[in-house]
Amino acid sequence: MKKDLTTVPQCACDVWLKLLGDRWSLLVVRDIFKGKTTFTEFLESREKIATNILNDRLKSLRSKGVIDFHYDPNNRRIKRYFLTNKGIDLYPIIYAVQKWALKHEEFPLTEFGEGWKAFADSESEKTVTQHFQEEYKTHKKKVFGLK
Repeated sequence: MKKDLTTVPQCACDVWLKLLGDRWSLLVVRDIFKGKTTFTEFLESREKIATNILNDRLKSLRSKGVIDFHYDPNNRRIKRYFLTNKGIDLYPIIYAVQKWALKHEEFPLTEFGEGWKAFADSESEKTVTQHFQEEYKTHKKKVFGLK
């Protein structure tokens, strides 16, 4: 039986978009890189994601192996989310998206955004990416005891 090639991804971009190609998934990954770990912290982001969409994206990202969670040891009702190695490997995409937006669009930057832009403008892509990936790995080890 022949496969229907219209539904089988034929391009790496298509594969990526099927996995993470909505607005909210990449923003959740970005927020985890910035240190957010709980549902409540994600809701406090400037973009104001709706609770039902956030819940859906967290489940989807977890099912795809991008994030996982541990229960908070002080309150077992709270899930603390973290990036898996697969999720950490998304940082170069976040870098590229941010650099493209800064080059082609005008918009107000947050204090974090100003600092990121200054760092990214003064260092190579490789240096910036390695810095934020390593910084996250250190944070993950400290907070979750995970490598």
